[in-house]
This record gives sequence, C-alpha cells and structure tokens, in this order.
Amino acid sequence: MKEEGEFLFGAVSVNGNIAGLISLPEERIGYADGRLAAVLIKPPKTVADWDELARALRCGDPDSAMIKVLIGETLTVSAPGGMEWSLDGEGSGLLEQVQITTKRGFLTLQG
Repeated sequence: MKEEGEFLFGAVSVNGNIAGLISLPEERIGYADGRLAAVLIKPPKTVADWDELARALRCGDPDSAMIKVLIGETLTVSAPGGMEWSLDGEGSGLLEQVQITTKRGFLTLQG
C-alpha cells in the first residue's frame, strides 16, 4: 500500500494504542502479530477540518477523514528535503528516508 500526501503528524506503533491519540481494536493489530500501525494526521485547512480532527482525537476515532491509519509489516517514509524523527524520545536529526520493520516473535511479554 502506498500513501502520498502532506501530513501534520505521524506516529508508528506495534500495538493499537498509538501516541495516546488513537486506539485500534486488537483485531486490527496486536503486540504479537508482527505488524506496524502508522497513524498520519492530515493538516486541517478549514474550520470544519479542525472540528473533525478535534472530535476524532477526543474520541480516539481512527476512521476520521482527517486521520489515515496504515497497517503492515514494513513502513518506508520518504520526505524530500528531510524531516526530524524521534525514536522513544531520542532525536535522529534530519532524514530523507526511514524504513521501519518488525521481527515477529522477537520478544515475548508475560505479565
């Protein structure tokens, strides 16, 4: 799947709780399924867009017109001119392309 566009914010997670903003059901993604969830937020252009985005974030609605959710095993993001990245709060500097993959079964959590 390929998605092109301008986005205000993007986050990637291995589970359905993405940046505390969106909650996806376990049927769509889980810790052990070897997949990533990427959430992309479109930049609001109108007052109606701002209202829709605020409603979606308040409700954790992943099916809003202002939010795009992509799920897969590999994610490649390209940004001509580069963009800042952060991994668990550690800055990466300016990068033009980032590839994120998972390793199914690499870590087993017990609780």
